[in-house]
Amino acid sequence: MTRQRPRIVIVGAGFAGQQAAKSMSRTAREKAEIVLLNPTDYFLHLPLLPQGWGAPCGVGGGVP
Repeated sequence: MTRQRPRIVIVGAGFAGQQAAKSMSRTAREKAEIVLLNPTDYFLHLPLLPQGWGAPCGVGGGVP
């Protein structure tokens, strides 16, 4: 009987999930299989979106 590597499953590939998978893959190396599950097949990074929501709108609003 062959011994299989343990499987670590991370559900959710947001910032925390990706960081956890990255650090675990470095730590575990060949000792465990790291699986990252996400309902979408892409990662959307919008760090400046709240600044756009708070920007003034209108004629000449925010441009000196």
